[in-house]
Amino acid sequence: MNYESSPIPQDQTELLPTPKQSLEFDKEKAEVWVEAESDPEIRAIKRKIIDNIQHISFSEFKEKSEGVISQALQELSESNQKYAVFFDYKPHSSKRWVYEINKKCYSQYPPTEIRHFTPAWEKMSGNNRLRKIVEGGVNTFLISDDAAYSGEQIINKQIEPIIKFYEAENIQQRPKFVLAIPFVTSRFLKLVEEMKAKYGCEIVLHTNSIMPSLAELLTADEVKTLNERRNGNLELAETEPTYLGATVTCFDHRVADDHSFSGEVRKALSLSAEKPYADDSTEYFKQEAQEFEEYKKTVFPT
Repeated sequence: MNYESSPIPQDQTELLPTPKQSLEFDKEKAEVWVEAESDPEIRAIKRKIIDNIQHISFSEFKEKSEGVISQALQELSESNQKYAVFFDYKPHSSKRWVYEINKKCYSQYPPTEIRHFTPAWEKMSGNNRLRKIVEGGVNTFLISDDAAYSGEQIINKQIEPIIKFYEAENIQQRPKFVLAIPFVTSRFLKLVEEMKAKYGCEIVLHTNSIMPSLAELLTADEVKTLNERRNGNLELAETEPTYLGATVTCFDHRVADDHSFSGEVRKALSLSAEKPYADDSTEYFKQEAQEFEEYKKTVFPT
């Protein structure tokens, strides 16, 4: 995958790497995969899966990402709420990249704090930085990303650590989380509701597209066919059942891992996309690496 460089707005000198080419799957490979199947019913299932591959171009992703973030920021600005934006717990991941793509939106109502967030480090340092943020009147945390599949990282690495900090500090007010994620799964929607019920905190989700899983694409009879004839697997040679929680939604800027995007489809079509934000040849990558080192110093001051 080649890249084109797009200037980041608001007086940034770095260049934001974005996919230059569209991720188009090989239709001939898809046809070979389908027609090579000897079982006619499973062949029909494979064709159905291929027909339901959802390819999100970068322009579509950018438009929908801007839409949900703008909605979130409008609500925050109307209620005059201070808020913080935390990126991933490690550099060269998607959240900072999504922020930079939408920096013009954020400039209309800027966050009080913008930084990476590594829960283990924060806890080891006594949560001093998080404490200062909350003491400064920030009680709302905005999380924006490209997509949410299982949602485990968002919950385990961001939402729960912040909630547990509030509980440990005996802060009476509950934190509020605003999620601006254009593409999500039904599984993630369910998880958000479970988190709201478990902790009694407000979680507002702004999204506009549901990525169907294989379990949602296939009928009960089709799943039964797979279970009875292939031990639940699309492929005869495989021993482990196909993970039906995976989607067939891919982006120009990435194809998610096998837990999120069907591993069988990825393998059959040789689907892959290099993540622009993880390309170590770009100035963007180098600047983020430097920022992350600076973040370490704020957590562990010398």
